[in-house]
Amino acid sequence: MGVKKVTFSTSLSATTRMIKQANTSPEGLSIVPFSDGYDNGVVWGSDDIRDFLTSLISNGSQAMRGLITAKSNESRPITHVIYTPFMPFVSQVAYERGISSTLLWTQTAAVLDIYYCNFSGYSEKIEKITSSEIVELPGLPLLKVCDLPSFLLDSCPDVNRIALEEMKVHFEPLEKEQNGKILVNTFDSLEYEALRALKKFKILAIGPLVPSAFLSGTHDSLDASFRGDMMMPMWKDYVKWLNSKDERSLVYVAFGSYSELPIEQNRRDCKRVDTKWKAILVGDKKTIKW
Repeated sequence: MGVKKVTFSTSLSATTRMIKQANTSPEGLSIVPFSDGYDNGVVWGSDDIRDFLTSLISNGSQAMRGLITAKSNESRPITHVIYTPFMPFVSQVAYERGISSTLLWTQTAAVLDIYYCNFSGYSEKIEKITSSEIVELPGLPLLKVCDLPSFLLDSCPDVNRIALEEMKVHFEPLEKEQNGKILVNTFDSLEYEALRALKKFKILAIGPLVPSAFLSGTHDSLDASFRGDMMMPMWKDYVKWLNSKDERSLVYVAFGSYSELPIEQNRRDCKRVDTKWKAILVGDKKTIKW
């Protein structure tokens, strides 16, 4: 693409944690934080999520307009914007400033397809599915309730439905584009059918979005010289523990980067796992090992 300069912008709370883990930024990359109104981070379960999203949209939109103006004044105008889920205001600001933008979908192509179907007339069918039923969606295999994002289910708590509202906003401008483009964190041989299920969009697989050094095992590679982890990486401890286990003797369970489940709940969840597994590694903010 001939891009020489990249500006990465995210909230101040995230940037602070990333910089603590990083050494120096790669040449051509500048990191510009902005305040989302929650500079010490969001306290899940305590802070009102709707208030947080309102603050993020307001402060984020203002910060992006300022960044676009600043870069233009430096004679280095922003020519394209790539944004991630839950940040739809980015495309709206880019549009008003006459700048093209592209959604980077960080989940699988199948999940993208399911969300789009939900917003395209299948929401009632998805919401009401029971544990004994299956749902058929265009371009996808038959799905059970366990295959669907929990945000879409009727049992989903109201607070989580706020995220669903934000997700819907992503598709509205894409619908208006001719052959709108979406970048997806996957690869062709993994999700061949799912990448082609949404005929209306041009979906490009650009994954896996993991430095090749971590795929090859050569962690001293230049490809691993810069990292932007928001939490202290402890992979050396994990690898040492994993290597101490027999081959095919372990199952890995992850609850995402925001979940902090009580120890007793983790233990109950592990008891539900097939007893043929000799060890379980549970991943959440405070990883627990058995």
